[in-house]
Amino acid sequence: MTLVEKLRRRVPIRKWSVALDISRATIYRLKNPPIKKFPTARKKSFRALSQQEVSEVNNTLHSPRFLDASPAHVW
Repeated sequence: MTLVEKLRRRVPIRKWSVALDISRATIYRLKNPPIKKFPTARKKSFRALSQQEVSEVNNTLHSPRFLDASPAHVW
């Protein structure tokens, strides 16, 4: 790629891509790699269950009464 950069003004990238048997997009991508953004933490929804409510729901779903039922059926 350094050779491509040095001779870029004299030889078009189109010819380099044919000579190297790679697409022009690959040359451009290697020259300017994409910026990787890290995902940001999302705010907790105001409608989200508290930790106590989550444990109560799990205990109810795992109780013998609802052991073989789906959550939709229990609801």
